[in-house]
Amino acid sequence: MAILPTLPNNLFGLYVHIPFCVHKCYYCDFATAPYIKERVPRFLDALKREAEQRISLPRAGEGKDGIERNVTSVFFGGGTPSLLTGDQLTDLLNFLRAHYPIAQDAEITVESNPETVDQPKLDAYRRAGVNRLSFGVQVFDDGLLKTLGRDHSVADVYRAYEAARAVGFDNVNLDLIFALPDQSLRGWQDTVKRALDANPEHLSVYGLTIEPKTVYSSWIDRDLLAVPDDDAQADMFEWTLDTLTDAGYDHYETSNYARRGRECRHNLTYWMNAPYVGLGPSAYGYLNGERYGNVRGTQSYIKRIEEGREVVVDRERLEGRAHRAETVMLALRMREGVDLTRYAARFGVNFAEDFRDEIDALIEWGLLERTATHIRLTRRGVLLSNEVFMKFIPADHAASEAR
Repeated sequence: MAILPTLPNNLFGLYVHIPFCVHKCYYCDFATAPYIKERVPRFLDALKREAEQRISLPRAGEGKDGIERNVTSVFFGGGTPSLLTGDQLTDLLNFLRAHYPIAQDAEITVESNPETVDQPKLDAYRRAGVNRLSFGVQVFDDGLLKTLGRDHSVADVYRAYEAARAVGFDNVNLDLIFALPDQSLRGWQDTVKRALDANPEHLSVYGLTIEPKTVYSSWIDRDLLAVPDDDAQADMFEWTLDTLTDAGYDHYETSNYARRGRECRHNLTYWMNAPYVGLGPSAYGYLNGERYGNVRGTQSYIKRIEEGREVVVDRERLEGRAHRAETVMLALRMREGVDLTRYAARFGVNFAEDFRDEIDALIEWGLLERTATHIRLTRRGVLLSNEVFMKFIPADHAASEAR
Protein backbone atom coordinates (compact mmCIF):
# COMPACT_ATOMS: atom_id res chain seq x y z
CA MET A 1 0.00 0.00 0.00
CA ALA A 2 1.29 3.47 -0.90
CA ILE A 3 1.40 5.37 2.37
CA LEU A 4 1.21 9.10 1.82
CA PRO A 5 4.02 11.32 3.07
CA THR A 6 3.53 13.33 6.22
CA LEU A 7 1.30 16.28 5.35
CA PRO A 8 0.25 19.32 7.37
CA ASN A 9 -2.85 18.73 9.48
CA ASN A 10 -4.14 22.08 8.29
CA LEU A 11 -4.16 21.59 4.51
CA PHE A 12 -5.79 24.56 2.82
CA GLY A 13 -6.02 25.11 -0.94
CA LEU A 14 -6.55 28.00 -3.31
CA TYR A 15 -7.90 27.19 -6.78
CA VAL A 16 -7.86 29.87 -9.48
CA HIS A 17 -9.77 29.22 -12.72
CA ILE A 18 -8.33 30.83 -15.84
CA PRO A 19 -10.95 30.04 -18.50
CA PHE A 20 -9.24 31.09 -21.73
CA CYS A 21 -8.55 28.65 -24.55
CA VAL A 22 -7.51 29.23 -28.15
CA HIS A 23 -10.24 26.75 -28.99
CA LYS A 24 -12.18 24.05 -27.15
CA CYS A 25 -11.01 20.45 -27.44
CA TYR A 26 -13.58 18.01 -28.76
CA TYR A 27 -13.90 16.04 -25.51
CA CYS A 28 -13.85 19.01 -23.10
CA ASP A 29 -16.82 20.14 -21.01
CA PHE A 30 -14.93 22.55 -18.74
CA ALA A 31 -15.99 26.19 -18.50
CA THR A 32 -13.85 27.96 -21.09
CA ALA A 33 -13.84 31.24 -23.00
CA PRO A 34 -12.22 32.23 -26.30
CA TYR A 35 -8.76 33.67 -25.82
CA ILE A 36 -8.71 37.31 -26.93
CA LYS A 37 -5.66 38.87 -25.32
CA GLU A 38 -7.22 42.33 -25.07
CA ARG A 39 -9.96 40.90 -22.82
CA VAL A 40 -7.62 39.23 -20.35
CA PRO A 41 -6.85 42.36 -18.24
CA ARG A 42 -10.56 42.97 -17.59
CA PHE A 43 -10.97 39.37 -16.45
CA LEU A 44 -7.93 39.58 -14.17
CA ASP A 45 -9.33 42.75 -12.59
CA ALA A 46 -12.58 40.92 -11.86
CA LEU A 47 -10.67 37.96 -10.44
CA LYS A 48 -8.77 40.23 -8.08
CA ARG A 49 -12.00 41.82 -6.89
CA GLU A 50 -13.46 38.42 -6.11
CA ALA A 51 -10.29 37.49 -4.24
CA GLU A 52 -10.70 40.59 -2.08
CA GLN A 53 -14.37 39.84 -1.37
CA ARG A 54 -14.13 36.07 -0.87
CA ILE A 55 -15.15 34.58 2.46
CA SER A 56 -12.48 34.98 5.11
CA LEU A 57 -10.19 32.02 5.59
CA PRO A 58 -11.44 29.31 7.94
CA ARG A 59 -9.51 28.14 10.94
CA ALA A 60 -8.09 24.66 11.36
CA GLY A 61 -10.64 22.00 12.20
CA GLU A 62 -13.27 24.11 10.42
CA GLY A 63 -13.05 26.87 13.00
CA LYS A 64 -13.11 24.71 16.12
CA ASP A 65 -9.60 25.05 17.50
CA GLY A 66 -8.70 28.64 16.69
CA ILE A 67 -5.50 27.91 14.75
CA GLU A 68 -5.08 30.03 11.64
CA ARG A 69 -4.52 28.19 8.37
CA ASN A 70 -1.94 29.11 5.79
CA VAL A 71 -2.55 28.34 2.13
CA THR A 72 -0.59 25.14 1.50
CA SER A 73 -1.26 24.92 -2.25
CA VAL A 74 -2.26 27.21 -5.11
CA PHE A 75 -3.52 25.68 -8.36
CA PHE A 76 -4.10 27.62 -11.58
CA GLY A 77 -6.47 25.52 -13.66
CA GLY A 78 -8.57 26.10 -16.72
CA GLY A 79 -8.99 26.63 -19.51
CA THR A 80 -5.39 27.26 -20.36
CA PRO A 81 -3.68 29.19 -17.55
CA SER A 82 -0.40 29.13 -19.47
CA LEU A 83 -1.89 31.65 -21.92
CA LEU A 84 -1.13 34.26 -19.24
CA THR A 85 2.08 36.14 -19.85
CA GLY A 86 4.88 36.01 -17.33
CA ASP A 87 4.04 39.53 -16.17
CA GLN A 88 0.33 38.74 -15.80
CA LEU A 89 0.93 35.62 -13.73
CA THR A 90 3.55 37.38 -11.59
CA ASP A 91 1.19 40.27 -10.88
CA LEU A 92 -1.68 37.90 -10.03
CA LEU A 93 0.44 35.78 -7.69
CA ASN A 94 1.77 38.88 -5.94
CA PHE A 95 -1.80 40.10 -5.48
CA LEU A 96 -2.90 36.77 -4.02
CA ARG A 97 0.05 36.78 -1.63
CA ALA A 98 -1.02 40.22 -0.42
CA HIS A 99 -4.53 38.97 0.39
CA TYR A 100 -4.02 35.33 1.44
CA PRO A 101 -1.47 33.87 3.85
CA ILE A 102 0.33 31.70 1.30
CA ALA A 103 2.89 29.52 3.06
CA GLN A 104 6.54 29.89 2.13
CA ASP A 105 6.66 26.24 1.10
CA ALA A 106 3.27 26.20 -0.66
CA GLU A 107 2.94 24.05 -3.75
CA ILE A 108 2.08 26.38 -6.66
CA THR A 109 0.96 24.66 -9.86
CA VAL A 110 0.15 26.02 -13.32
CA GLU A 111 -1.66 23.81 -15.83
CA SER A 112 0.14 24.34 -19.13
CA ASN A 113 -0.51 23.44 -22.73
CA PRO A 114 2.80 22.62 -24.46
CA GLU A 115 2.26 24.94 -27.44
CA THR A 116 1.61 27.98 -25.22
CA VAL A 117 4.92 28.09 -23.36
CA ASP A 118 8.54 28.74 -24.14
CA GLN A 119 11.66 29.03 -22.04
CA PRO A 120 11.35 32.79 -21.27
CA LYS A 121 7.73 32.40 -20.13
CA LEU A 122 8.51 29.38 -17.97
CA ASP A 123 11.49 31.22 -16.50
CA ALA A 124 9.16 34.10 -15.58
CA TYR A 125 6.70 31.67 -13.99
CA ARG A 126 9.51 30.11 -11.99
CA ARG A 127 10.77 33.47 -10.77
CA ALA A 128 7.19 34.39 -9.79
CA GLY A 129 7.14 31.44 -7.39
CA VAL A 130 5.54 28.68 -9.45
CA ASN A 131 7.20 25.41 -8.43
CA ARG A 132 5.08 22.78 -10.19
CA LEU A 133 3.93 22.43 -13.79
CA SER A 134 1.21 20.16 -15.14
CA PHE A 135 1.49 19.63 -18.90
CA GLY A 136 -1.62 18.58 -20.82
CA VAL A 137 0.11 15.98 -23.01
CA GLN A 138 -2.84 13.54 -23.34
CA VAL A 139 -1.10 11.20 -25.80
CA PHE A 140 2.23 10.82 -27.63
CA ASP A 141 0.59 10.38 -31.04
CA ASP A 142 0.16 13.26 -33.49
CA GLY A 143 -2.80 11.61 -35.21
CA LEU A 144 -4.72 11.10 -31.97
CA LEU A 145 -3.86 14.62 -30.82
CA LYS A 146 -5.64 15.92 -33.93
CA THR A 147 -8.58 13.61 -33.21
CA LEU A 148 -8.80 15.16 -29.74
CA GLY A 149 -8.77 18.68 -31.16
CA ARG A 150 -5.48 19.54 -29.45
CA ASP A 151 -3.30 22.34 -30.83
CA HIS A 152 0.06 20.82 -29.91
CA SER A 153 2.21 18.14 -31.45
CA VAL A 154 4.43 15.52 -29.84
CA ALA A 155 7.41 17.71 -30.77
CA ASP A 156 5.82 20.58 -28.81
CA VAL A 157 5.61 18.33 -25.74
CA TYR A 158 9.31 17.55 -25.83
CA ARG A 159 10.22 21.19 -26.46
CA ALA A 160 8.08 22.46 -23.55
CA TYR A 161 9.31 19.73 -21.21
CA GLU A 162 12.96 20.44 -21.99
CA ALA A 163 12.36 24.18 -21.47
CA ALA A 164 10.82 23.48 -18.06
CA ARG A 165 13.83 21.45 -17.00
CA ALA A 166 16.21 24.07 -18.39
CA VAL A 167 14.81 26.84 -16.17
CA GLY A 168 14.88 24.66 -13.05
CA PHE A 169 11.47 23.04 -12.63
CA ASP A 170 11.98 19.82 -10.69
CA ASN A 171 8.32 18.93 -10.14
CA VAL A 172 6.49 18.22 -13.39
CA ASN A 173 3.27 16.31 -14.04
CA LEU A 174 2.17 14.89 -17.38
CA ASP A 175 -1.57 14.46 -17.98
CA LEU A 176 -2.40 11.42 -20.12
CA ILE A 177 -5.72 10.05 -21.43
CA PHE A 178 -6.39 6.45 -22.47
CA ALA A 179 -9.32 4.75 -24.24
CA LEU A 180 -9.21 7.31 -27.03
CA PRO A 181 -11.06 6.78 -30.33
CA ASP A 182 -9.50 3.87 -32.25
CA GLN A 183 -6.66 3.61 -29.72
CA SER A 184 -5.14 0.15 -29.37
CA LEU A 185 -3.47 -1.29 -26.29
CA ARG A 186 -0.14 -1.20 -28.14
CA GLY A 187 -0.64 2.46 -29.03
CA TRP A 188 -1.41 3.31 -25.40
CA GLN A 189 1.62 1.36 -24.25
CA ASP A 190 3.81 3.47 -26.53
CA THR A 191 2.45 6.65 -24.93
CA VAL A 192 3.16 5.41 -21.41
CA LYS A 193 6.67 4.28 -22.35
CA ARG A 194 7.45 7.68 -23.87
CA ALA A 195 6.16 9.38 -20.74
CA LEU A 196 8.39 7.16 -18.61
CA ASP A 197 11.38 8.00 -20.80
CA ALA A 198 10.84 11.67 -19.91
CA ASN A 199 11.04 10.74 -16.19
CA PRO A 200 8.47 13.19 -14.76
CA GLU A 201 7.85 13.35 -11.05
CA HIS A 202 4.11 12.78 -11.45
CA LEU A 203 1.70 11.24 -13.94
CA SER A 204 -2.08 11.76 -14.07
CA VAL A 205 -3.75 9.03 -16.12
CA TYR A 206 -7.44 9.29 -16.95
CA GLY A 207 -9.78 7.18 -19.02
CA LEU A 208 -11.66 9.17 -21.64
CA THR A 209 -15.14 10.14 -20.48
CA ILE A 210 -17.72 11.20 -23.07
CA GLU A 211 -19.41 14.21 -21.51
CA PRO A 212 -22.81 15.55 -22.64
CA LYS A 213 -22.87 18.55 -24.98
CA THR A 214 -19.30 18.01 -26.18
CA VAL A 215 -18.30 17.51 -29.81
CA TYR A 216 -17.44 13.90 -28.98
CA SER A 217 -20.91 13.37 -27.54
CA SER A 218 -22.55 14.55 -30.77
CA TRP A 219 -20.25 12.32 -32.83
CA ILE A 220 -21.11 9.31 -30.66
CA ASP A 221 -24.82 10.03 -31.13
CA ARG A 222 -24.33 10.00 -34.91
CA ASP A 223 -22.12 6.87 -34.88
CA LEU A 224 -19.17 8.90 -36.09
CA LEU A 225 -16.92 7.94 -33.20
CA ALA A 226 -15.90 4.60 -31.72
CA VAL A 227 -14.03 4.20 -28.43
CA PRO A 228 -12.54 1.06 -26.85
CA ASP A 229 -15.05 -1.12 -24.98
CA ASP A 230 -15.04 -1.66 -21.21
CA ASP A 231 -12.80 -4.73 -21.38
CA ALA A 232 -10.21 -2.93 -23.50
CA GLN A 233 -10.27 0.03 -21.12
CA ALA A 234 -9.75 -2.27 -18.14
CA ASP A 235 -6.78 -3.88 -19.90
CA MET A 236 -5.25 -0.45 -20.49
CA PHE A 237 -5.80 0.58 -16.88
CA GLU A 238 -4.36 -2.59 -15.37
CA TRP A 239 -1.33 -2.60 -17.68
CA THR A 240 -0.69 1.03 -16.73
CA LEU A 241 -0.97 0.33 -13.01
CA ASP A 242 1.54 -2.53 -13.21
CA THR A 243 3.94 -0.72 -15.50
CA LEU A 244 4.07 2.54 -13.55
CA THR A 245 4.35 0.88 -10.15
CA ASP A 246 7.15 -1.34 -11.49
CA ALA A 247 8.86 1.87 -12.66
CA GLY A 248 8.85 3.26 -9.13
CA TYR A 249 5.72 5.40 -9.13
CA ASP A 250 3.31 5.11 -6.20
CA HIS A 251 -0.30 4.64 -7.30
CA TYR A 252 -1.45 6.95 -4.54
CA GLU A 253 -4.86 7.87 -6.01
CA THR A 254 -7.16 6.20 -8.51
CA SER A 255 -5.85 8.19 -11.47
CA ASN A 256 -2.53 9.49 -10.14
CA TYR A 257 1.01 8.18 -9.80
CA ALA A 258 3.98 9.91 -8.23
CA ARG A 259 7.56 9.51 -7.16
CA ARG A 260 7.65 9.29 -3.37
CA GLY A 261 7.13 12.75 -1.88
CA ARG A 262 5.88 14.24 -5.18
CA GLU A 263 2.20 13.58 -4.64
CA CYS A 264 0.07 16.57 -5.66
CA ARG A 265 -0.60 18.42 -2.41
CA HIS A 266 -3.44 20.44 -3.93
CA ASN A 267 -5.38 17.39 -5.08
CA LEU A 268 -4.79 15.72 -1.73
CA THR A 269 -6.58 18.72 -0.23
CA TYR A 270 -9.67 17.72 -2.23
CA TRP A 271 -9.43 14.00 -1.46
CA MET A 272 -8.92 14.61 2.24
CA ASN A 273 -12.02 16.84 2.18
CA ALA A 274 -9.99 19.76 3.51
CA PRO A 275 -11.11 23.37 2.88
CA TYR A 276 -10.17 25.42 -0.16
CA VAL A 277 -11.13 28.70 -1.80
CA GLY A 278 -12.19 28.68 -5.44
CA LEU A 279 -11.84 31.84 -7.53
CA GLY A 280 -13.02 32.51 -11.07
CA PRO A 281 -15.90 31.38 -13.29
CA SER A 282 -17.16 27.83 -12.56
CA ALA A 283 -14.75 27.53 -9.61
CA TYR A 284 -15.89 25.60 -6.56
CA GLY A 285 -14.76 26.11 -2.99
CA TYR A 286 -15.29 24.38 0.33
CA LEU A 287 -15.30 26.56 3.44
CA ASN A 288 -16.61 25.97 6.95
CA GLY A 289 -18.49 22.85 5.87
CA GLU A 290 -20.20 24.54 2.91
CA ARG A 291 -19.44 23.80 -0.73
CA TYR A 292 -20.08 26.70 -3.10
CA GLY A 293 -19.90 27.14 -6.86
CA ASN A 294 -19.44 30.26 -8.98
CA VAL A 295 -21.40 31.19 -12.07
CA ARG A 296 -20.07 29.28 -15.08
CA GLY A 297 -19.95 31.84 -17.89
CA THR A 298 -16.92 34.13 -18.04
CA GLN A 299 -18.86 37.17 -19.26
CA SER A 300 -21.55 36.61 -16.61
CA TYR A 301 -18.83 36.30 -13.99
CA ILE A 302 -17.16 39.56 -15.03
CA LYS A 303 -20.48 41.41 -15.25
CA ARG A 304 -21.59 40.29 -11.79
CA ILE A 305 -18.27 41.35 -10.27
CA GLU A 306 -18.36 44.76 -11.96
CA GLU A 307 -21.96 45.31 -10.82
CA GLY A 308 -21.11 44.32 -7.24
CA ARG A 309 -23.29 41.22 -7.34
CA GLU A 310 -22.56 37.80 -5.87
CA VAL A 311 -20.91 35.32 -8.24
CA VAL A 312 -21.79 32.27 -6.12
CA VAL A 313 -24.82 30.53 -7.64
CA ASP A 314 -24.67 27.15 -5.90
CA ARG A 315 -24.36 26.27 -2.22
CA GLU A 316 -24.58 22.95 -0.40
CA ARG A 317 -23.97 22.11 3.23
CA LEU A 318 -23.55 18.47 4.15
CA GLU A 319 -23.78 17.60 7.81
CA GLY A 320 -23.79 14.52 9.98
CA ARG A 321 -23.66 11.18 8.23
CA ALA A 322 -23.93 12.73 4.75
CA HIS A 323 -20.79 14.77 5.44
CA ARG A 324 -18.98 11.69 6.72
CA ALA A 325 -20.06 9.70 3.64
CA GLU A 326 -18.64 12.34 1.31
CA THR A 327 -15.37 12.26 3.24
CA VAL A 328 -15.28 8.47 2.87
CA MET A 329 -15.88 8.55 -0.88
CA LEU A 330 -13.11 11.07 -1.36
CA ALA A 331 -10.69 9.17 0.89
CA LEU A 332 -11.33 5.91 -0.95
CA ARG A 333 -9.98 7.52 -4.12
CA MET A 334 -6.59 7.39 -2.40
CA ARG A 335 -4.84 4.03 -2.44
CA GLU A 336 -4.26 4.19 1.31
CA GLY A 337 -8.02 4.53 1.75
CA VAL A 338 -9.74 5.68 4.92
CA ASP A 339 -7.30 6.28 7.77
CA LEU A 340 -9.16 4.88 10.79
CA THR A 341 -7.33 7.03 13.32
CA ARG A 342 -7.80 10.21 11.30
CA TYR A 343 -11.50 9.46 10.79
CA ALA A 344 -12.11 8.90 14.51
CA ALA A 345 -10.22 12.08 15.44
CA ARG A 346 -12.18 14.13 12.92
CA PHE A 347 -15.68 12.80 13.56
CA GLY A 348 -15.54 11.19 17.00
CA VAL A 349 -16.87 7.87 15.69
CA ASN A 350 -15.34 4.62 14.48
CA PHE A 351 -15.53 4.29 10.68
CA ALA A 352 -15.91 0.51 10.77
CA GLU A 353 -18.93 0.90 13.07
CA ASP A 354 -20.31 4.02 11.38
CA PHE A 355 -20.69 2.24 8.01
CA ARG A 356 -20.66 -1.38 9.18
CA ASP A 357 -23.25 -2.70 6.67
CA GLU A 358 -21.68 -0.97 3.67
CA ILE A 359 -18.16 -2.06 4.60
CA ASP A 360 -19.12 -5.68 5.30
CA ALA A 361 -20.95 -5.98 1.97
CA LEU A 362 -18.09 -4.45 -0.02
CA ILE A 363 -15.52 -6.68 1.68
CA GLU A 364 -17.67 -9.73 0.91
CA TRP A 365 -17.81 -8.65 -2.75
CA GLY A 366 -14.02 -8.29 -2.82
CA LEU A 367 -14.09 -4.53 -3.39
CA LEU A 368 -12.76 -3.37 0.00
CA GLU A 369 -10.10 -4.74 2.32
CA ARG A 370 -8.97 -3.98 5.88
CA THR A 371 -5.47 -3.37 7.12
CA ALA A 372 -4.41 -2.64 10.67
CA THR A 373 -4.81 1.10 10.11
CA HIS A 374 -6.95 1.62 7.00
CA ILE A 375 -9.89 0.40 4.96
CA ARG A 376 -9.17 0.70 1.25
CA LEU A 377 -10.17 -0.43 -2.22
CA THR A 378 -8.88 -3.74 -3.49
CA ARG A 379 -7.43 -3.88 -6.98
CA ARG A 380 -10.84 -5.01 -8.24
CA GLY A 381 -12.41 -2.23 -6.20
CA VAL A 382 -10.29 0.33 -8.01
CA LEU A 383 -11.67 -0.92 -11.31
CA LEU A 384 -15.23 -0.76 -9.93
CA SER A 385 -14.78 2.32 -7.77
CA ASN A 386 -17.99 4.02 -8.88
CA GLU A 387 -20.00 1.03 -7.64
CA VAL A 388 -18.18 1.29 -4.30
CA PHE A 389 -18.86 5.01 -3.96
CA MET A 390 -22.57 4.51 -4.70
CA LYS A 391 -22.86 2.37 -1.55
CA PHE A 392 -21.99 5.39 0.59
CA ILE A 393 -24.39 7.89 -1.01
CA PRO A 394 -27.29 8.50 1.42
CA ALA A 395 -30.60 7.27 0.01
CA ASP A 396 -32.27 10.68 0.17
CA HIS A 397 -29.32 12.34 -1.59
CA ALA A 398 -29.27 9.63 -4.28
CA ALA A 399 -33.00 10.13 -4.86
CA SER A 400 -32.54 13.88 -5.31
CA GLU A 401 -29.69 13.25 -7.74
CA ALA A 402 -31.93 10.89 -9.74
CA ARG A 403 -34.61 13.56 -10.00
